[in-house]
Amino acid sequence: MSEQLSPMSVTPELFAKAAQGNQEAIVQLTKTLVQANIGNAEWPANVRSAYEDGLNRIAEHLEPGKLNETEVSLLQAALQANMDAPILRDRYAALAKKTFSDYKDPAGLADALGVRDSGISIAVVRRRWEMLSQTKANAICFDSRLNKGKVVGVDSTTNEVIVQCGVRKSIDIQQFLNNYLVVKDLTSLHTLLAGGQPPARREGHDQTAELENCLAHTGKLPDHCLKSILVPAVMNENAYRLQIQGEKSEPVPQKKNVTHAAVAMANPAQRWDDSRTVLELSERLKNVDSLATPDGESHQDNIRRIMTAAAQRTELVDRFALSFALIEKMAGREDEAWLLQLARDLADEAVVWNNRPLCIETCDKVPGKVVPCWFKVTCEAKGPEFLADIALGLPYRLWGYVEKTLAAVKADGLLNQKVSAVLPSGHVTSDLLYWLWKNTDKEMVEIRNKYLSDSPLLFKALRQEAKGNYLKAQRDLRKALVDDPKFLRQVTLDGEQAATIELIRSIKRLPLLDAGEIQSLLVKIVEAYPKYRSDEEEKRQGPVRVNIERMTSIRSYNRRRAELDHILNVELPANSKAIEEARAKGDLSENAEFTYAKRHQADLNRRASEYSASLNGLRVTDFSDVTVDQVVLPGSTVTLRYNDGHEETWTILGLLDTDSDRHYISYDSALGKAMVGNRVGNRIMLPSKDLVVIQRLTDLSPELQKFVKGEDE
Repeated sequence: MSEQLSPMSVTPELFAKAAQGNQEAIVQLTKTLVQANIGNAEWPANVRSAYEDGLNRIAEHLEPGKLNETEVSLLQAALQANMDAPILRDRYAALAKKTFSDYKDPAGLADALGVRDSGISIAVVRRRWEMLSQTKANAICFDSRLNKGKVVGVDSTTNEVIVQCGVRKSIDIQQFLNNYLVVKDLTSLHTLLAGGQPPARREGHDQTAELENCLAHTGKLPDHCLKSILVPAVMNENAYRLQIQGEKSEPVPQKKNVTHAAVAMANPAQRWDDSRTVLELSERLKNVDSLATPDGESHQDNIRRIMTAAAQRTELVDRFALSFALIEKMAGREDEAWLLQLARDLADEAVVWNNRPLCIETCDKVPGKVVPCWFKVTCEAKGPEFLADIALGLPYRLWGYVEKTLAAVKADGLLNQKVSAVLPSGHVTSDLLYWLWKNTDKEMVEIRNKYLSDSPLLFKALRQEAKGNYLKAQRDLRKALVDDPKFLRQVTLDGEQAATIELIRSIKRLPLLDAGEIQSLLVKIVEAYPKYRSDEEEKRQGPVRVNIERMTSIRSYNRRRAELDHILNVELPANSKAIEEARAKGDLSENAEFTYAKRHQADLNRRASEYSASLNGLRVTDFSDVTVDQVVLPGSTVTLRYNDGHEETWTILGLLDTDSDRHYISYDSALGKAMVGNRVGNRIMLPSKDLVVIQRLTDLSPELQKFVKGEDE
């Protein structure tokens, strides 16, 4: 068993060693703080004061920008223990910058947390810190009235949180941290609100406090907070008392051969037709095998109410789809006719049917056993054209269900038409190409031959990022390319010259296969078609390695220099004056003008630092020393040709010269890096995943020469 430490066991010598940089002493102090935090140890006032003094001395010797792993752990443990001291707060700010490294405004981050504001207790800072760590895209949140929403994202440039709570809106990050609740990820409450199973019920045990602990918040929770969140959105009041508060319930008489549906009907709290929300409805429908009700009453009005309420709520689309699919699966003739009419009635207002990407995402999440039911409802609501259109974005595993649904409404050839229409655009997926490979329709032979023999298009599809259910088709298509002789004959059109040479060049020039796969596939091509041995042995004329020093145009350098001078000589002095004037008005904690001026000062200092760094060591040029031959260099204009024949021209310039509207880009941009060093005639892949050929290179035009010198101003 490890040694149990307590705050009282730490000696002044240990603090002194830690202050001198002794890493073992720092680790020992961290362990003490962590164990005290875990055990919720009581801190006598004199012990806490000694700790805060000792930690403050240690913090004086920590370099904010060079915190090592043990120092980070110590500061984290100190913050969790609510240790407060002036220098310690400054190091907490450095820790925040390191922890939230993607946050673009460190000064705004420190203000949001209140870490340097002595008027805000360190306990509040810690709770804000925890809440901010949970504030990320798709996090479930609640406003001050306990209306449910989700975090769309955090704009760390403007210090705002974007929230979708009925309507989309941007909220000042301090206001968000002070007034909202965020559900901690991977907790039982998060699972429950996301439609999962509630925590195991323990009769007589109240789980309210445990579930409330799943909420990140700054202040005191509202009265009956958890109940307001869960009832009636997730469960009815009776279920809340039984499941969460642990109250006893009368046992349901059990008989032999009684179905789960019958048991559910015997307990009104479990009857599917007594559901109040789409979350409740979808969960209960999973546990019944019939839509029959014990009293024979119609449930249609209640279902219509629930589905209408859920139709426009983006966060409920998965449950909306699942409920429709489950009811369709169990519906008799009369219920089905009514249900399909409901789908038609909701077609124009249901968000899932009016947002193509969202509909595709939802279809992919519907359980496989009820996918045909959901597709039937969708086809009824929006028509076969809509279903065939969204099929193009679905994983291959669902295409067969779409085909069967379309065949049932006499629209058999519609999917073929959609595929034939989208292929010329070049924006295709591995799933679409794999479906095309497996398609045996005679009317698709010409299309299949044309596009599966387009090796650059095939490689482009295989290079796209794939996740989840989209991985299988990509892996199967890649395996067919490397291992399947039938697929090789398809891609080469059984050895047709243009198709075979294009495949050989794609294998050798386009990034996709590893060295072993390249060698194996080239050998298979030569074995099948020996006449292409010389093409297989052709050496690739690849890009040239180009070493480029940091440079920019005369125009951009002068502009950046002028901007820096304006900040240093005009804006910062004016800001200092504004701060002094605001300070003179007193009570800084309530002084909005002072707060704004300080934030503006931090922004000006940040910009000045960035501008100064960007100009340091920069070579200024007009690119007149650049000779354009056959290789892309800074100071050249490049014409690219796409697969569909259209051309696009870009001019490669220096670090500060980007102007997307004019098609001027930096050599250090992602697009610039893709081009620099390549030759005329090379096929390259752009950051957009488009495959293009470098068609032409030219010197800067006279107009561009004037531009880079700033002579056009």
